[in-house]
Amino acid sequence: MVCVLALVGLGPFKVERAEPVSSTVLGLAQWAWNIYRDRITFPNLTAVKIPAIAVHRYNPAEAIVEVDGRPVGRTATVTDVNATAIEQFDTIKDWITARAVLRRVFKLVVVEAAKGVAQNTKGRYSEAASLGIDILGMIWTGTENADTRCWCMLPAYLQAARFEVPEGDHTLTVHAGQGGRKVGPPQTVRIRVRDGFNTYVVALVPTINGGPPPLTSDAAQQTQSPTCLRSQLPALPVTASAEDSC
Repeated sequence: MVCVLALVGLGPFKVERAEPVSSTVLGLAQWAWNIYRDRITFPNLTAVKIPAIAVHRYNPAEAIVEVDGRPVGRTATVTDVNATAIEQFDTIKDWITARAVLRRVFKLVVVEAAKGVAQNTKGRYSEAASLGIDILGMIWTGTENADTRCWCMLPAYLQAARFEVPEGDHTLTVHAGQGGRKVGPPQTVRIRVRDGFNTYVVALVPTINGGPPPLTSDAAQQTQSPTCLRSQLPALPVTASAEDSC
């Protein structure tokens, strides 16, 4: 029995998106802020930048497996990482947007507090200081970007397949596939199938251009002829004996 585990496609990633601020999000943000403040007046925000989930459009959909040049089947999806990431994002999107609103409000509160300190300071530079704080506050608020850092090592799909293969040494080939047809170059490994045991193969198929050679739990041993082994031995120094000199 040969079991193929395939990590297919490139996983989801984050992109910056301008999310409209709804009344629900403002209510969540104000509720969270009121835990620390008695009251606060929120500015009129229409949209904030949040990290949204995006997926690669040209991922392979499956891995097509061949044994000794004959097609034996294709892998099936066990876990759809793309769908899981999108579902999680849709679930917590309001909280992500509310946190972005809180960050924006916090920056505005800091700027207003700094302006209040500058205006209470008597002197000829108080108006200039207040203007400078306004400019710095606009730059601080205007340059805010969404945090798009994420784990990028996950595949788009975790897939598996199981095939009956006769006992012996075989050449197993994996192709990136879409819609049941091969679209990528071959990824080949030599495997050994033993009676009563499973042979496991792990294939990485990140793009339609394929990936590295698959890994196997039981590789076929590469035999070499005596001539090849002799050619790999180090050269020994030749010394003349008494018999050679006769």
